[in-house]
Amino acid sequence: MKKRIPITEQAVGDAGSIKKTSSGKSSGLSAKRKSKADAEASAAALLLAGKVLAVGGYDQSHQALLTAELYDPHTREWTPTGGLFYERADQTATLLPNGKVLVTGGTQNGLYAQKSAELFDPAAGEWFPTGRLLAARSGFTATSLRNGKVLVAGGIVSLLGPSNTAELYDPATQVWTPTGNLNATRFSHTATLLQNGKVLVVGGYSPNQSRTAELYDPNTGTWTPTGSLFSERFGHTATLLQNGKVLVVGGLKFNSAQSLNNAELYDPSNGNWFATGPFHVARRYHTATLLADGRVLAVGGYDVIPNALKSAELYNPATQVWTTINDLKNPRVTHTATLLTDGRVLVAGGSNTSELFDPATSSWLASGPLNEARGLHTATLVGTRHIIRDPYVSLLLTLREGG
Repeated sequence: MKKRIPITEQAVGDAGSIKKTSSGKSSGLSAKRKSKADAEASAAALLLAGKVLAVGGYDQSHQALLTAELYDPHTREWTPTGGLFYERADQTATLLPNGKVLVTGGTQNGLYAQKSAELFDPAAGEWFPTGRLLAARSGFTATSLRNGKVLVAGGIVSLLGPSNTAELYDPATQVWTPTGNLNATRFSHTATLLQNGKVLVVGGYSPNQSRTAELYDPNTGTWTPTGSLFSERFGHTATLLQNGKVLVVGGLKFNSAQSLNNAELYDPSNGNWFATGPFHVARRYHTATLLADGRVLAVGGYDVIPNALKSAELYNPATQVWTTINDLKNPRVTHTATLLTDGRVLVAGGSNTSELFDPATSSWLASGPLNEARGLHTATLVGTRHIIRDPYVSLLLTLREGG
């Protein structure tokens, strides 16, 4: 097990080097060593390509976890990997262009959000501290932009409630900088990178704002309101379709215990929303995954009661109809759903179990158990930027959400 080194908020410098430890000693990497480290990370990402990194989350006692593990789709087994510096759940995980994974924010005890962030290096199989958020957050979104930066927006800021702030992470400097504020405070919203490079933020838990949506322009760093939803919602999913439209479905209304079954489509060409086929089963805090053939797989979540669901449905954009498929082997909520490089979907967590969906047969296959039960964790397909060329497939999201 690696040794934990206490660090201060100012400990992290550029390119992954720790400038100052608790002892005050300085250390750093030369440009040559940085280049070598990046090359090793890329090589390791190729070796790990197709594996899934599961991080943190709550265990069955609702304790935030320090642990992480890797799933191998060839053996269908999970293997422990390097542990985090900080326990965390309800965090985000973002695959960076250099193959590293940025894990940000979250909560340790369900009350207090945190500012800390760390990087998983596939070359070492370990975690390294990186620049801290400007504001502690949980229940927020993190979106990888086309320029390589990561946009973090909204969320719960400690006990202050929902936030309208946003910030940008630059992998080159490992520093967070403020960017334009959202037009509304939000958490449990969604953020989707559109084909034009803008980011669509939808709904969220926010008084009088759960029907609203807005667009972030990376070129100007500003947010602009766009068309309003037909239904207010949070705890929903938003999925970019191959035709460039965004499918938003499920969730629940502000100050309501009733899950939603309705769905709508956002058209970026005119900023308008259009009704589309509803779920057969109302659900919230489910996952929705774009398949390689363009369909969308919705899995689990809570129903109206609420009970954790074991049902799943497929959406066909051509017919705009949802079709029920075979039930999962286990009911799931606070799980993740990850599109693998072979087109199957790995559904994991909400317990210590995992299973695979095969789109060719619409059937569920048994898979190895996680080493720890976890929920509100993240799952990231490692090395996808090296091996996946299709822009829709490479858009794999870690939906808690997500997303």
